Amino acid sequence: MNSIQAIRAQGRRWWRWLKDTFDASATSPVLADRVLLVVWLVTRLLLLLGMIIGAHYGDPQFYKYAGEFAAGKLPYRDFSVEYPPVAMVLLLAPALVLLPFSAIAPRPDPAFVASPTALPMPPPPPVMIATLP
Repeated sequence: MNSIQAIRAQGRRWWRWLKDTFDASATSPVLADRVLLVVWLVTRLLLLLGMIIGAHYGDPQFYKYAGEFAAGKLPYRDFSVEYPPVAMVLLLAPALVLLPFSAIAPRPDPAFVASPTALPMPPPPPVMIATLP
């Protein structure tokens, strides 16, 4: 058996195990909870690794919140936030893991620290010229 066939056979076994696990979780609430927890943890770890390795965050405003929090400021007291408290807990969760590692912990981005000084003006409405019949 060559190496490609061995890889395919291993892949089939893995997918069969995965399918059997998901099928079994349909009948066992405890197993379903465990599968959900493991999948959730794996996705969160992948997102966190992507943030650390790629040095970017999904939304610069969230990064700003995490940076302010990592700098010792508290939401709603030291800086204004437009999200409810429970949402802020979820938004700041990645920053909590990074707090002991000051070299890679998020810091406020200078581009988003200051409030905008002027709002852009909308374009003027189109001028309608009426013609007489």
